[in-house]
Amino acid sequence: MAAPYPAPRISQYSEDIWAVGGNSGCRGAIHVGIAVDRTKPGKAFVTYTPRPFVGDGPAWRRKPVCNLQVTARMDIVRGEGWSRNITAGPRGGRAAHLTLTPGSGPHMLEFFTEGVQWGTRNFVLIP
Repeated sequence: MAAPYPAPRISQYSEDIWAVGGNSGCRGAIHVGIAVDRTKPGKAFVTYTPRPFVGDGPAWRRKPVCNLQVTARMDIVRGEGWSRNITAGPRGGRAAHLTLTPGSGPHMLEFFTEGVQWGTRNFVLIP
């Protein structure tokens, strides 16, 4: 029985999204993991793992929480988007999961947040 394994991919920029949120300029990185499973063809299993975030000012000191929305987009031509809410703080945050169904073959998967950010673009081979 096969288990999910890291997808063969080429990442443009990074495997992390560098993001800035609205709470006192909170900022940090969200790692994007992509796994595939030969027993589930055409699917990509995405995990967003927030790294530690930092912020400035009294609002961050009172409540060191950064709320962001991460959007995934497959193959620019399709233009579809799926979002997940991410909450991060000084110790990182809880991982969020998303299952995409781009179909088998090579695909481009992009992940980004709104506003000031540095997203990631991945060229992935889905079994």
